[in-house]
Order: sequence, then C-alpha cells, then structure tokens
Amino acid sequence: MATSSPSPDDRPRTHAAFNHPAADIIICSSDNVHFRLHKIILSIASDFFGDMLSLPQPDGAAGLPVIPVTEHSSVLESLFRLCYPIKDPLLLTVEQVRSTLEAAMKYQMEEATEIAT
Repeated sequence: MATSSPSPDDRPRTHAAFNHPAADIIICSSDNVHFRLHKIILSIASDFFGDMLSLPQPDGAAGLPVIPVTEHSSVLESLFRLCYPIKDPLLLTVEQVRSTLEAAMKYQMEEATEIAT
C-alpha cells in the first residue's frame, strides 16, 4: 500500500524568531510549528524542562530531539519570548495573558509566571 506524502499543512514549519543554528532541541506546537531552542536556556528557565532534559532524548528527523507539546504556537512564542534575550511578547488581551500564564505555570517557569501575573 502506497503512503501519501504529507500535505503542506501537515509539514512542520519552523518559527522564524526561534531558528538559531546552534539550537539543540525542537519543541513542536500543537499546530505543528517547530521552535529550535537551546536546552541550557530551557533548563535554566524551567524546572520541568530541566528535569526532562536531564534524561536522554531520541533524535527526530531533523537530527535534534523533537518534543511535542499541547500548546498552540502563539502561546509558545509568547512563553519562549519571556525566557530568551529577545523582545518580550505583546500580551494585549486577557486570553493571551491567561494562556501564557497557564503554560508558564505548567512548565514551572518562575520568571515567566511572575511577568504574566
């Protein structure tokens, strides 16, 4: 039985702001956007990721570990902007603040939780 190739909507997209060539891990959002990140930054920002990344991670198709998460890319972009030395996100609506705060609490990101609160 032949398999079909993924449609363009099914293929992962890489987030433009989080695509550094020195990245050593990929976080994949629920809408299939890849965030190429750095384990050290995630480990410092998040006890959750620090614990998880202390365990061996299998490499994905891109040669880096790929960790799927349940959050939408818009939430992850805001969350990761709070952790990285780049421009902070604009959280303009109550929904944006709420979803970012929930993700920060879920991933035990103290600084991001304080900022979103």
